[in-house]
Amino acid sequence: MVSTSHLKEEDEEMIQSDTDPWIKHLNTFWDINFEQCERPIEDKVVQNNLRSEANPKLIFVSKSLSLSEKEDLIHLIREYIVIFA
Repeated sequence: MVSTSHLKEEDEEMIQSDTDPWIKHLNTFWDINFEQCERPIEDKVVQNNLRSEANPKLIFVSKSLSLSEKEDLIHLIREYIVIFA
């Protein structure tokens, strides 16, 4: 989002104007790209607890991962747990 607080009133009008060819181009470009955006994949996930039952730290891992991929991912997350929110 662009801050317009430093713009003059006539500059703001120009930015919001649909008659400006550049603004029309940007709007069309945005609409086309937004429509072509791929939708999120509906992936099944499995809940995993990285800590104890008394102090859980839940993560969700894709069901489509192999057992070794899942173990590697969980190991990586445990190793860098302070980095992940």
